[in-house]
Amino acid sequence: MTRHVIIGLGVAGAEAAEEIRRRDPDGEITILNGEGTPFYFRPALSWLLKGRITGDEVNARPLDWTQRRNLTIISEKAVCVDTETKTVSTESGRQIGYDKLLVTAGAQAVKPSWTGVDLRGVFTYRTLGDTLAMAEHVEKVNAKNAVVVGGGILGVELAEIFHHMGLAVTLIVREARILSLLFDETASSIVARRMESSNGPVAKSPLKQLKNNCYINITI
Repeated sequence: MTRHVIIGLGVAGAEAAEEIRRRDPDGEITILNGEGTPFYFRPALSWLLKGRITGDEVNARPLDWTQRRNLTIISEKAVCVDTETKTVSTESGRQIGYDKLLVTAGAQAVKPSWTGVDLRGVFTYRTLGDTLAMAEHVEKVNAKNAVVVGGGILGVELAEIFHHMGLAVTLIVREARILSLLFDETASSIVARRMESSNGPVAKSPLKQLKNNCYINITI
């Protein structure tokens, strides 16, 4: 019997488990899921923050999916792979043997080395856990203002979400414009103007350079 181990339960890990089970009905399939949550749609996190869907609706598979596919889920992070002994070590020290290993760990948010980045009320926006923690904090403190650092897709999306939640939002970007990796200057300016006008006219001033080469670009 072949022992399959998958590190990561995102889209790639879940789809791989489905295909492996189709090709190997009797093999052991173990998935290391560091997030400790059911497989969910990451793009749907914005809808969850807006309150348009529930926590259950963000799940990408029925809760009995792992049982029906005979999958073993271990809610721990992998910390070491030994290719000589063919074992994966988890954060608790557990060792899991494998015959075939697939790494689909994906990415994680990287916190900058700024003073205060670990203070209460400072979050990253990547996982279901991040999303639930932000929503809980906004409600608990009755937040009125939000600052979003990063002018890429997730930063702009999060700024729009906070605006939808009734918060005054300041978006801080490192580059001279938002969505600089996706759009040229003209397209970026169209999106910026739309964001600025979403809550009425906003006084426009020259970009103000801040520490760490960041810029205040948009207030909505």
